[in-house]
Amino acid sequence: MKIKRTFCTYILFFSLFFAVTFACTAVCSAENNRTIKVGYPIQSLMTDFDENGNYTGYTYEYLEEIAQYTGWSYEFVEVPGTAGEQVSALMEMLKNGEIDLMGTTLYDESINREFAYTGHSYGSVETVLQTLIGQSNDTAVDSIVIQNMRIAVTSDTDEQHIREFNEYCDMNLITPEFVVCANYEDQIDALKTGRADAMLSTSLSASDELKTIASFAPKQFYFILSKNNAYSSLMAELNEAMLDIEAADPYFTGKLYNKYFVSDDKKIKLSDEELEYIKVAGPIRVGVDTSRPPFEYKNKNTGELKGISIELLNYISEKTNLHFIFKEAKNQDELYKMVKDGTVDIIAEMNYDYDTARENGLAMSRPYTSSQYLLIMGDNQSQENIVGKRLALPKYSLYKGETIGKVTWYDSVYDCLIAVKNGREDYTYINSLTAEYYLSQPGYENLNMIPQTYTPAVSCFGFHKPVNKTLLSIMNKLILTISENELQAIININTIQQRDYNFEYYISKYPIQIISGIAGIAGIFLIIMLLLIIILVQRNRRNKEMQIDLQKHLSLYSVSNDYFFEYDFKKNKMVFNNPDLSRQDDSKLIEYIFNDADHEMSEKKMEGRDAFLNIIQSGKDGVIEAQIYCFDENLHWLRITMETIRDDNGMPLYAVGRINIIDEEKNAEESLLDQAQRDSLTHIYNNETSRRLISKSLTELTEADMSALLILDLDNFKNINDTYGHLWGDKMLRAVADLLKNSFRSNDIVARPGGDEFLVYMSKIRDTKSLAEKCASLCSSVHNIKLDDSNHLTISMGVAVARAGMYYDVLYQTADQALYRSKNSGRDKFEIVE
Repeated sequence: MKIKRTFCTYILFFSLFFAVTFACTAVCSAENNRTIKVGYPIQSLMTDFDENGNYTGYTYEYLEEIAQYTGWSYEFVEVPGTAGEQVSALMEMLKNGEIDLMGTTLYDESINREFAYTGHSYGSVETVLQTLIGQSNDTAVDSIVIQNMRIAVTSDTDEQHIREFNEYCDMNLITPEFVVCANYEDQIDALKTGRADAMLSTSLSASDELKTIASFAPKQFYFILSKNNAYSSLMAELNEAMLDIEAADPYFTGKLYNKYFVSDDKKIKLSDEELEYIKVAGPIRVGVDTSRPPFEYKNKNTGELKGISIELLNYISEKTNLHFIFKEAKNQDELYKMVKDGTVDIIAEMNYDYDTARENGLAMSRPYTSSQYLLIMGDNQSQENIVGKRLALPKYSLYKGETIGKVTWYDSVYDCLIAVKNGREDYTYINSLTAEYYLSQPGYENLNMIPQTYTPAVSCFGFHKPVNKTLLSIMNKLILTISENELQAIININTIQQRDYNFEYYISKYPIQIISGIAGIAGIFLIIMLLLIIILVQRNRRNKEMQIDLQKHLSLYSVSNDYFFEYDFKKNKMVFNNPDLSRQDDSKLIEYIFNDADHEMSEKKMEGRDAFLNIIQSGKDGVIEAQIYCFDENLHWLRITMETIRDDNGMPLYAVGRINIIDEEKNAEESLLDQAQRDSLTHIYNNETSRRLISKSLTELTEADMSALLILDLDNFKNINDTYGHLWGDKMLRAVADLLKNSFRSNDIVARPGGDEFLVYMSKIRDTKSLAEKCASLCSSVHNIKLDDSNHLTISMGVAVARAGMYYDVLYQTADQALYRSKNSGRDKFEIVE
């Protein structure tokens, strides 16, 4: 009986255990997979639909990224009406709890009273002034000339935008005349019909017909929730997910902005005047110096004109219908004579050099190629011992680097290379594109290439003066809009020469071996042996020549301290060059087999190696940027440009690519990001950044921690501006900012949300007594900032103590209310709320 009761007890216990476990699991699952109702006003490119009726837009995609961290599903709620009517209706639904959140909301005090803003913005918008691309009377802002300007605005443009625009007009001497339009499309029509000179819009409006001539008044936009949801887990999860997105990719919002609001197709935008010129333009005569491969040369077999500049002109012709006629010159002297005689309108390639252009009566286009100089010398020479050596340089060379020794001038680069190859001269300097063209051909195996660090060789088109400004503008636009891939394809086709490994090549290269073989064999055996010798020589020598080719190409890639690699999927082996930066004449070719166990490799190197291998094996061609541990055991930002070569079945065989170290570029981006987080006047944090940093710090508070938010205003600041002037007022704001920076710890957050308001967040304070002493000391220190001999600044301050679990909006509101009580009780005081 006892056993039976015990058995029943166990059965009951396990039944209860599994029931509770199942219930908890169901609750957690429901929590993580809950459906969030989102207000979805139809706003172009923000909350929008594509041509197939699918949701799209900046806000939509940001919400979907949030869902990756929260597990949420969404129900997008739409209402009828104009954009303004939809926003109003959805905000009413949000207030009534019918939806959970809504996006694309600028900060406004009246909205903040009824709704709760997220602790972090998810983008920014500027007010912009736009005109039509290519309009005949091009409108521009000139801040030193008084201008009358007709501005198209929509009937529902809010007063804040108008006020901001009027302030901009005052700064730039513009007298605006507003042309009221029914909607955005009517604004564009006003520009087309001449009713307006420019239109007022925002940077979140995208049109291929418009160009921006001024931008001002940047503002952040946020998600908003009802006040009830502000204190729920929904707000906490939303803020945490937004922080996670930024931590994983600080540039996510920038990439999203570029995707929706910045055209990446580099569309060619020609003005009406330029389009009209193309219609009536006759053939354009182009001078071509055929002695300058890979820029201009003749195909040896067909006699056809080829080269980088020729292909680029063909590209321009295809895009614009301009017609080019090529006139050949044998050298630069003949080419520049054609310019002076007026027999050509432009020249296909010239050095981008103001002196050269001025001397030859030319104007220059924007550059289309840039390449570093290389020192070319025989394999028995050394860079360290060129003093007194013989230097070969081509005429019109702009090389301004080291020229120790006797200089002999030659007609072309080819003549310089032959002179060095045959030993008449010791070395020469040529650009890397020309070097790759020549040195990828047979006969130059005994030449070494050493990268130089002087100003690179830059090429452009030259225009006969007086220049046709319309033609120059068209050509510049085409140069600036050609994609990097298209330009690189043109360069590669003309620089990388395929070797012709035929019978004649080996006879010319190995005449003694071939003749000796023929002399020792008779009849049919001679033919058989000759064929065998050719096959063997062809196989062995080709492998050797290909290895030399690879080494030379790797040397060329090392000019910019790039790394070039080739990965064999079958062998799991990588070949790469490792330029020794301390000795740039020594570029080593290294083979690495990933299967090899390397017990001596450090943990960081192993992590970096595996991360790099994952990128290669992903098969994602194109440009990939990643931060990876490198062989110096430091994290570096790498830009990996890669292409995967596959067999007929689509299986990967090889991956080839180039690696650039882009730490400086990323550091520059981080510097720009830091600037965006700072107040432009005082250089302390702005409102958006302080909200984000404080919100993050609040989530990290433990039960034992205590922090404080100080909000302070300058007393009677409007009177200071009115009495002493705005410049003096700005000086006072900077003085207070400097005082705050010097009065608090480096890990405290000091910010200026706007106007004369400042805030300080003190992390992990000891107690309220020391906090009160700090506040009293600060109020006293402000007295040292003098307005004049008899007056000084004072501040009023509200302080809220924060503990674990508190949200930013609640903390800010508490401190703000304390601030106003301080002001109402006589100013120059502070109040602390625990």
